[in-house]
Amino acid sequence: PFIQKNLAKPGVPTHDPKVEPDLREVYLGQWDGGLYRFKAAEGDPVFKRSIENQEWGEIPGAETTAALQTRVRNGLQRIAASHVNQLVAVVVHGGDVTGHRGGTICLFRGRKRLDQPDCYGQR
Repeated sequence: PFIQKNLAKPGVPTHDPKVEPDLREVYLGQWDGGLYRFKAAEGDPVFKRSIENQEWGEIPGAETTAALQTRVRNGLQRIAASHVNQLVAVVVHGGDVTGHRGGTICLFRGRKRLDQPDCYGQR
């Protein structure tokens, strides 16, 4: 609703927002759907181990950190490749983007990298 309301203002170009399925939050396996918060509050040993090891895969059935990184990187690459010579905005949960490369965020204008030297295939 916020996007639709603000894009409807005069002078603002309108585009239909698109969803990139790979830019979703980490899958927490058996703890998905809210159980993660309870386990964290209880100080569950598996929760503590996942934090200590910085590894989502410690949680039963959860997506590994490496799988999350690969998935998000692939999603960002698809967006960049499908918008050559275009300026796009990607809106995601911060943990998805910052968690996959230790905080490296790449900005693109078409195929030209605007900042980081190690952006995904944009050398």
